[in-house]
Amino acid sequence: MKVKILKSTLNGKVKIPSSKSYAHRYIIALSLAEGKSIIKNVNMCDDIEATLNCINNFNKNYEIKNEEIMLFDSMNKEEAIYNCNESGSTLRFLIPVALLKNGKATFIGKERLIERGIDIYEEILKEATFKKFEKEIVVEGKIESGIYEIDGSKSSQYVTGLLFTLPLLKGDSEIKIKNKLESKNYILMTIEVLKKCGIDADIFYDNEDIKKIYIKGNQNYKAEDIEVEGDISNAAFVEAFNYFGSSIKLEGINENSIQGDIVYKKYFKLLSENYSTVDIRDSIDLGPVIMAFASLNKGAHITGTKRLKLKESDRGEVMKLELQKFGVDVKIDDNDIYIDNKNIKEPKEELDGHNDHRIVMALSLFASKYNIVINGAEAVSKSYPTYFSDLEKTGLKVIK
Repeated sequence: MKVKILKSTLNGKVKIPSSKSYAHRYIIALSLAEGKSIIKNVNMCDDIEATLNCINNFNKNYEIKNEEIMLFDSMNKEEAIYNCNESGSTLRFLIPVALLKNGKATFIGKERLIERGIDIYEEILKEATFKKFEKEIVVEGKIESGIYEIDGSKSSQYVTGLLFTLPLLKGDSEIKIKNKLESKNYILMTIEVLKKCGIDADIFYDNEDIKKIYIKGNQNYKAEDIEVEGDISNAAFVEAFNYFGSSIKLEGINENSIQGDIVYKKYFKLLSENYSTVDIRDSIDLGPVIMAFASLNKGAHITGTKRLKLKESDRGEVMKLELQKFGVDVKIDDNDIYIDNKNIKEPKEELDGHNDHRIVMALSLFASKYNIVINGAEAVSKSYPTYFSDLEKTGLKVIK
């Protein structure tokens, strides 16, 4: 889908959709509990649908009514097939669970998802085998309790996948973190969800860094009725407009949330005042919007960026391509990005969303100052399907 967006000033209210990160976690945790659970305030998107479509592999099914998901017990499928579509969370969260519940399972998804890989699991799950094809990964074997060492600089999703599964094993387990853990708050979110669903896990710190997590075995998940808070990551893309002449009131946000991306409030303020250095190591999904924000403001040095290349697109490189259409100078090093906007101007070319929801949303911010055209705008359905319609209600001038 191609959208033309005219220069716009926005005014009004936007209810931010529910947190995709929390919704994934509650769906998985409560699908591992016996009995009926209800998850309230869930806004459907492609990634959440992917996780829901996988849970019948472990004796669970679901019904959706309005913004509530009811989970209930059902018959297991004969063959375990997990369709993850483009959801990295679904893939990495569920591989250890699949080994426990199914023994053998096939994970299918878009080619880019499979390319992103599951290398940590291939290293640490010694009792399992992995066969990778163009659009699927076949896992077979078992998962055992014990000590797991994980390189924390890669992805917190592997730690979360283990945290879902290890409490259900007979023996106690430990997860030891090597190197500095990226996206620490996502681990804290997982442990918060586990505790609400009846599972205990103890964290051990070295200063503020997580170094070890201890998990007792023989635990059981408990069915619960849960409400999901608003998605801070998506809130950042909407609130960014307020720094360029708009006045949007965000609804549905927990101001005391432990979602790591809430740091955007601090970073937007810094970047609107001066050329600044900001670290997105623990909030990597903010990368595209921070790059767009800095380009429209005073420039920036963004550090902690190396994992941008592991997302739905190589987000640093594709944002560089799009920002160059505005005359913005972008320099990318291994773990740093530098934005110089001295020559910014209205683009003469159409912009490309690169099949990445966060790239599309980040590029839309330029409608604060310029008329733009974005190809591939439908990618927002991955996390925020109503993004453009929500902003249109506040005055965004969109021509589809």
